[in-house]
Amino acid sequence: MSRPLQNVLGSLMVLVLGVSAAYSANVSGFRDAFPPPSRNVDSGPIDRDPTTANSSASTTSLRSFPWWAPVATFSGDETTVTESFEIDPFALQWRSGWTCESGSLFVEARRPGGDVIGQPLVDTECPTEGRGFSVETGAFELAVEAEGGWELVVEQQVDVPLVEPPTPQMEKGEVIATGEIYDMDRSGEGTVEVYELDDGTHMLRLEDFYITPNVDLEIDVSELSEPKTTEEFDSAPYEEVTLMPVTTGSINYEIPESVDIMDWRSIVIWCEPLHLAYGGATLEIKR
Repeated sequence: MSRPLQNVLGSLMVLVLGVSAAYSANVSGFRDAFPPPSRNVDSGPIDRDPTTANSSASTTSLRSFPWWAPVATFSGDETTVTESFEIDPFALQWRSGWTCESGSLFVEARRPGGDVIGQPLVDTECPTEGRGFSVETGAFELAVEAEGGWELVVEQQVDVPLVEPPTPQMEKGEVIATGEIYDMDRSGEGTVEVYELDDGTHMLRLEDFYITPNVDLEIDVSELSEPKTTEEFDSAPYEEVTLMPVTTGSINYEIPESVDIMDWRSIVIWCEPLHLAYGGATLEIKR
């Protein structure tokens, strides 16, 4: 190969790697500019049929930070082939978490009734546990060779929204506070509702929600009514409510009993490792 051609190919490789890095890191919203089709994701597999989508929460094409959605769980105590399951075409990867009690465990992923795909997910002596990964998509079944009790939990990593309806307990409860998400040192949008349930506990709901994606985000409450910057938020008392692994959608969170929501005036999406406030919402108390 001639040196000029080598130089051209080298430059193209650098360009491809740079574009890939920019896409993965969502630099300047680059990844959001090429979203997958809008789809709801509930607590189970991705729903591909928009006519069955949850009508109480809308969809969005904005991406979430990648999160693990459950697909299927299988268990047994002997050699078998599982029922087939589907990995979404836009899944980033999928994994099978496994535990086994005795003997040995060997698991291969294959197309239904067809070819084995990739390396074995599991090949081990028991008792033990672990995870096997694949980046292939489509329909699969798991061929299991076992000499004792085993369980396989299949999950897929996606970056589409998590869209949950209010729980039945929330629908029977009362909305005691609301708020609108605003930008702080990152971008955010959506609404906040605080529910008081019949048993006196509280739930926090984020509706049509988006925050600049990142890992290690959490929802905190602050005694400030409208903090605008990281420095302002960090200057006053605050308390963690919950971790937030999904950054887009309509999502319900339990408020710990140790957090008295009536003592606080706002919520803030906070990244502790970066020490950075992403977005906030003033809580308007309804009573």
